[in-house]
Amino acid sequence: MSRIAPYPLRMAPEIRENLEKEAEKSKRSLQQEILFRLDKFQQIENLLASSLSDNEDVFMQVANALRMAKVSESRAEEIQNLKKRIESLMSSVKLTETDRFMTISSNIESIEVALKKIISVMPDGYIEEKNGVKKPT
Repeated sequence: MSRIAPYPLRMAPEIRENLEKEAEKSKRSLQQEILFRLDKFQQIENLLASSLSDNEDVFMQVANALRMAKVSESRAEEIQNLKKRIESLMSSVKLTETDRFMTISSNIESIEVALKKIISVMPDGYIEEKNGVKKPT
């Protein structure tokens, strides 16, 4: 089993206070918190190193990722608002069965009137001649 070599670490008091608070929240010792954060940072670096842009440093990649996340959150919110508007519009267009029946009935009446007008202006015997049926006289 390998032994971890001790390493003295100097840091600004504000950073230490912040790390101590975070360590307390997560129920870790100060050393465990520092090692945890270093490990997470290494994981993030490895993840970013495998991404497309090798020329950017880690902080720029994180900043770009955060910007993209903000844009995607904004677009997701826009999509939700549009969905709500569509739902609102759809509910205002919904017809009851009675309303549908009345609309269909009204459309049928309009079609019947239009057909009667069309038939009235057609020459006598046109429909029968077209269908090959002779109208009895």
